[in-house]
Amino acid sequence: MSQTLKNNNKIDHKNETTFLQKLNTKTGINAGSDVENKETSTVNYRFYYSVGSFNILLEQNIKAENLSLDKIYELPHPASWCVGIVNVRGIIVPVVDMNILLETTQKTATRKTKHLLLQHEDFSPIVLQIDELPTMIDFDNYNIGETSEEITEKPPSWSIKHLRYKSNIIHKVNHKELLKQLLRQ
Repeated sequence: MSQTLKNNNKIDHKNETTFLQKLNTKTGINAGSDVENKETSTVNYRFYYSVGSFNILLEQNIKAENLSLDKIYELPHPASWCVGIVNVRGIIVPVVDMNILLETTQKTATRKTKHLLLQHEDFSPIVLQIDELPTMIDFDNYNIGETSEEITEKPPSWSIKHLRYKSNIIHKVNHKELLKQLLRQ
């Protein structure tokens, strides 16, 4: 009797494989994993944030998080770009006003600021005070800009190059260089 139960409880792996193949074909997702198949993974999504007229691309190795800050604590005699410090889950993090750092024409009192926590693997976390939260793009649509005449404001020293898609210009930057510059000041 127990032998009969064992035979009835056997899984027909041949039918299971056929079912999974049909499922993969219809959904475009490999069963048993969260990875998309080649047909649907051709899009190279990246994020950029905006400060004044600058659109700045986030590198893939940087962790970024949108923050909703209740209070920024002021510091005595900070660098011109330092708005203050905040407590993010028990970690004290400096807040950088990117408009001051990039010398844009935006006035602090007239703009609505957003906050972006950046975590670079080589540095302590930092919060950037920016104008627009990250926007997702299909990075493959962008081409390297031909001339610097397309750029209305002087790019930051930590800018590597600019990318263009239609009328949108995005600066590809090295955030590691930015963080090194901030440490020197």
